[in-house]
Amino acid sequence: MASKLNTAKFVVKTTPLCIAWAIVFLSLSCSTAPKNNGPIYQKRNQAADYGKQADSLFAAGNYPDALSFYRRALENNISIDHDEGVIVSRNAIGRTYAASGLAAEAKEEYDKALALAKRLKRPALQAQSITGKAELLLSAGKTKEALALLAEAQPLASGDEASMAIIHHNYGIAYKQEGNYPEAITRLNLAMILNIKLKRLTETASNYYLLSSVHLKAGNLREARLYAQRALQADKKIENSMSIASDYYALGKISLAEGKDEEAYFSFEKAFSIALVQNMAHESLRNIEELIILDEKLGKTAVAVEHKALRDQIRAILNVPAAKAPDAKAPATETPATETPAAKTP
Repeated sequence: MASKLNTAKFVVKTTPLCIAWAIVFLSLSCSTAPKNNGPIYQKRNQAADYGKQADSLFAAGNYPDALSFYRRALENNISIDHDEGVIVSRNAIGRTYAASGLAAEAKEEYDKALALAKRLKRPALQAQSITGKAELLLSAGKTKEALALLAEAQPLASGDEASMAIIHHNYGIAYKQEGNYPEAITRLNLAMILNIKLKRLTETASNYYLLSSVHLKAGNLREARLYAQRALQADKKIENSMSIASDYYALGKISLAEGKDEEAYFSFEKAFSIALVQNMAHESLRNIEELIILDEKLGKTAVAVEHKALRDQIRAILNVPAAKAPDAKAPATETPATETPAAKTP
């Protein structure tokens, strides 16, 4: 039987790469905001706490509340003239705007952060702002321009392995967009090696996922399945429900490519169930579309009727016309035609 739809609340999915930058932002913020019980550090410590709360909200896909807490952190940092904290906060706000589909607002925050980072001569913070702008270009399908910015960011991030891992990951996305799968795989392997070394399981899972996606595009089905399963294992270990749904969707697409319709059905059903209970509207929609196709192919007539009714409800919530159902989760950080750092799409 098909699951029943809870229409009360749907959220947009956050991906490991978004979380990865949030963690980088937090680590840099904390490095410039030592915990101290004295009055001098009260606002600085409070700003760091706001950042932590915002990171948790961001990871849950609650961008409006995350933005509110990032702004509180920004205001505290401005009030005590803590410029490094201001840069970190603006970069985090930029990423939140990007994940919310507000590219112009995101670019404005990145530009402000970059200008201040240049003035302070902080290469690692400059690299973050530049990479954020590159991700906006990747989201818009402007691969050449994104590659130029990544080339600018890479030397600035030298010595900062966490930031380098994200830059390599973004290179992987760019080369995938260009159809240069061997180079994409090379870059993603570099990102994966760094993240494994740093014991960053969330980011490693993201690398696994994109490696699976690239191998699928390249027709390497064995490798595609291997990395999708690794991504699933890692995401289950850290209990990242949103990414678990994406991993099952990827496994469903791989099974379809292998001609294993029943196995694909199982994976899409798993992904749909998780997306539904996590209130992930776009993710729910793209999985139920796959299920409906397989319902008809496998002769599941009664279930197909229920699935179609649920699909129509989700489309109404998202205001998506019947002829234009999305195959991606995020409303603007990823368009159906483009894979970006803000969403997983095989």
